[in-house]
Amino acid sequence: MANIFFKNQTAIIGAGFVIVLIVMMLLLLTTIENKRENKPYVKPRLINVTIKNFAFSPDTLTIPVDTLVTIKFINQDSVIHEFKAGITVNSQRNGFETDLFEGVKLDRGAELFPFIGEGYVALRDTMKFKIPPKRRATLKFTLPESKEGTYRMGCFERKEGKTHYEMGMNGVIIVESQDQ
Repeated sequence: MANIFFKNQTAIIGAGFVIVLIVMMLLLLTTIENKRENKPYVKPRLINVTIKNFAFSPDTLTIPVDTLVTIKFINQDSVIHEFKAGITVNSQRNGFETDLFEGVKLDRGAELFPFIGEGYVALRDTMKFKIPPKRRATLKFTLPESKEGTYRMGCFERKEGKTHYEMGMNGVIIVESQDQ
């Protein structure tokens, strides 16, 4: 009986050793792969945007490529707002001809739980990020080099027949490389 216990204990220790060895090899390979890419560590960027009186503040955002960016929105108005970004306003679409975030993975803060007051998204658009009245919302993303350029941002919700964009709720996003 003691002999069986000893064999089982040895097998468990051996299996544990193999698992630790595999984990160490994976970590080593990951480190080698990161060095091969030769990309330096880039500190994530936090941008705070306040929405008040149908305006974004700041109204110009500079976003570096290949950097994890978090935009924290605070909607101080008593109406719902949205955040869209792109090139060339298209009033027929209530947005832009070209969407800055098309093809970009987005992490939208609490989008599945709008009832707790965080941002959420209407899934029919590539990027239609809503910020409920008197609430906060968070949007995280990393833009690739192919997105370098100047874009417009705005809210296309309506009030009295006009979009918030037409009422002045718009601004500029500059996407640039780290070197600039």
